[in-house]
Amino acid sequence: MNIMLLISRNRHKNHFIGKKVRAAQLELRGELQRISGGY
Repeated sequence: MNIMLLISRNRHKNHFIGKKVRAAQLELRGELQRISGGY
């Protein structure tokens, strides 16, 4: 197994997970703002 290939593939997977996490955080923040703004 090529180590560089393994590293680049792992980095791609981490980037994909990071994007999903960031999107979830933005969604959660928007919900919190909407709830706090409702009061």
